[in-house]
Amino acid sequence: MGQPIHGYPPAWDPRASLEAVTKPGSPVYCLATLNLDKWTSGSAYDQWMGRWSRLLADEFLKWLCVSSGARWLDVCCGSGVVTQAIAEFCSPASIVGIDASPAQIAFARMHRTHSGITFELSDATAVPFPDASFDAAVCGLGLNYISEPARALQEMQRVTRSGGTIAA
Repeated sequence: MGQPIHGYPPAWDPRASLEAVTKPGSPVYCLATLNLDKWTSGSAYDQWMGRWSRLLADEFLKWLCVSSGARWLDVCCGSGVVTQAIAEFCSPASIVGIDASPAQIAFARMHRTHSGITFELSDATAVPFPDASFDAAVCGLGLNYISEPARALQEMQRVTRSGGTIAA
């Protein structure tokens, strides 16, 4: 197989065979057995994806250009990376982050303590807020984890005021 590419550990080398990277003891096997593809652990998400999510969140929020003082909903907030970025970058009136994972919500509550942020356990396809409760509803990187993404988008539309911002 030769030398690892760009500093990949040998088991992460993209040229490696499927058998080599999925054998017991390899990093891929260990991650797969932890079932991290669902990102139910806030600390695991932060370790593996948090820095990339934050870079993406900053650019995403600049692109959205929502006025300060807005009421935000962060759907599938996970560990709260996008929620925290909203708090720091957008001068919101309030932010509610929702996620279906109790472990993610617990992590977010512990590590994303900016004033004005609340985190709630909720299914994205049944958002527990009245119609037109928010000025902006976003779903950073979680839409692909929702079993019914179209239903989640309908819920985001329902809870966002007319003329508000919805982005995923």
